[in-house]
Amino acid sequence: MRSSVKYSVAIEVLNHTHITYKTTMKQQTKDFINKIKDKMKDPITKRKKYSNGDAVLDDAIAYYYDELKHSKQL
Repeated sequence: MRSSVKYSVAIEVLNHTHITYKTTMKQQTKDFINKIKDKMKDPITKRKKYSNGDAVLDDAIAYYYDELKHSKQL
């Protein structure tokens, strides 16, 4: 299976089964999510950009998907 297909399948599984990062990811990944959630600020309001880890994941997946499309891997 091509790697881009694997990622597409993984995204679909996440969207349809509501798997949370808390039960399926390595500790290092959880730490990265928490660090992003805690450190990222909205440039206008200066408040935290993310209120929870799911919002971080949503942006990360959208960004990664765009990168794969841009590099024509999808």
